Amino acid sequence: MHIGKNIKFLRKSKGLNQSKLGELVDISNATVSSYESGVNQPGIDTVAKLAMVLEVSIDDLIFRDIEKEGTSNKPAPKSGKISDDEVMQLNELMMHRIRELEREIKMDNPELARKLGIK
Repeated sequence: MHIGKNIKFLRKSKGLNQSKLGELVDISNATVSSYESGVNQPGIDTVAKLAMVLEVSIDDLIFRDIEKEGTSNKPAPKSGKISDDEVMQLNELMMHRIRELEREIKMDNPELARKLGIK
């Protein structure tokens, strides 16, 4: 996932500091910093707000390396709230990515896969 890197890249691209982005999304600048550094991950409601403020789709914000790949030109959410359909779509994308990561772990480190219960 690229969400932390994308938040930082898009924030800077829009000329925002962490405090201003936090203000726009109703979170603290320390929380923005923790997302950008990968210490914490935003919840789904915050992801939706970030995508709206940063003008990208939710799946681009989470899964695409925007600095290297650009965006997919999918529309950003229209409000800070996301629909049930968007939640389902995001859930499917996340489950697909989890399966990909599990396959990579099994191939690269079978012992770790066993410890994690990945079959």
